[in-house]
This record gives sequence, structure tokens and C-alpha cells, in this order.
Amino acid sequence: MELILDDVTYKNILQNISLSINDGDVIALIGANGAGKTTLLNIMMGLQRPSNGIVNLTEGKIAAVFQNNILDDELTVQQNLKCRIDDKVACADALTRTKDYEINPKYSYAHISGGQKRIVNYLRAMAERPSLLILDELTAGIDAGMRKKIWDELNEYVNRTKCGIIFTTHLLDEVENANKVLFLENGSIKYFGDINVFLQRMPKVKLVLAETKEVRYFDSPGHAVHFLENNHLENTDFEILKTSYTDLFQTMEEVNTYVR
Repeated sequence: MELILDDVTYKNILQNISLSINDGDVIALIGANGAGKTTLLNIMMGLQRPSNGIVNLTEGKIAAVFQNNILDDELTVQQNLKCRIDDKVACADALTRTKDYEINPKYSYAHISGGQKRIVNYLRAMAERPSLLILDELTAGIDAGMRKKIWDELNEYVNRTKCGIIFTTHLLDEVENANKVLFLENGSIKYFGDINVFLQRMPKVKLVLAETKEVRYFDSPGHAVHFLENNHLENTDFEILKTSYTDLFQTMEEVNTYVR
């Protein structure tokens, strides 16, 4: 399987996107709200046509779980899966696995939680035995235990089938399931490459100076201590905060604030 995008542009949302997704790639697609992530996934799925450029899947099947619900609220979980999965064996397996996720297949789809709806959609997508899986905020509204179960399954599936995955998330710990990162900023690729190289740029310590509210980022506690000592700062002069997903974007966009 290889999905190739060559110089893809879409209106004023995406600009000159060129990349390829290959067997075994697990790609975290990240970026601030409005960066163009969902539009890019729609183009990969063929749901939107690019204004310019080429999208080509060399072989295989794509399955997707999007943020918007595609199943029928008028049906039960069981009826939805039976309507959407043609293969009887795959359908039976998906129905069995609903119980592993503590979902009663006889419940009305309209009356289960948003997180459970995403899980049902995930089981529907996996039943297609895809060679490329597109996941848009799959684990939003799903608790940590169930998120781990999903990722254990996904990692096993990738190892067994060499399926490619591209996924969006706002959880930094989920990004670490990837082996590559695709970082979009204002519709353009800011970074596309190895996950470990990318995460090296993640700040470890964030200081907010009390008087000026200036924010400083440091790649180690030792560098933060060195900065405090050199500037003779007392405990009341600064606040130490936990770094977050937003800080990852901040330090990549404003490299000068990232003190090494």
C-alpha cells in the first residue's frame, strides 16, 4: 500500500502538500484548530477533491473513523454493524468485541455515549480489514483504559498486517503511538518525519515570569535552574507550569523562546 499526495492544494485551506504513506506507517497528524487536518483527511478519503495536485492510492483499501457520526440513530448497535459490514464472520467478530468495550449491542445507537459511538465506528472500520486506516479524533470522550485497549489492538494489527494509520488527536501521550509526525500549520507542512526527532523539541519545563508574564521554555530542568540562578530569581518571581500540547506548537513556531 502507498498513498501519495503530490503538490495538493485546496482553496485557501491547504497549500502544496506532498507526502507518501507506506506500509506500517503510523502517522500522528497534529496542528492547531483550523490548520487543515480534517480537510486533508477528507481529501485522502476522496470525500473532497483538491483544487490542484494529485492523490493516488497504489493498492489496498481505506477505512476511516471521522468525528461526525455516519451510523443510524434509529437502529441498535447490532443493526448498524450488520448493515455496514458485509462479511458475516467479520460482523460476528465486531459484535463480540462490543462486549469487550462494555457496549451492549442491543442498545439503541442513539442512547449510547459519544465515546461509545466512536468505538462502534472503530469496530466497523476494522471489520473492513483496511490497508490504510484514517482516524479523526477517534479517542475523544473515551477513558484512558479503553484508549489503551484500542491502541494495543491497533499496534497488533499494524504489526500483523503492515496496515498504515494516520490519526489526529489532542492528547500528547497518544502522539507517542506514532512512528512519524505530520505537523500542519496554516495549511502547510511544518514537519513530516520521525517521531523521536520531533519529540526532542518538546519542552520539558515551562516558566512564567511573574512581573512581565513572559513565558520561557527549557528542554531540561537543569537548564531551567541555570536560568533562574543566572537571573537571581526568587520563588515569588516565577511560576512553573506543566508543559502541554499547545506548548509543543508554541516552541516550534517561536523557536527563539525555546531555551536550549
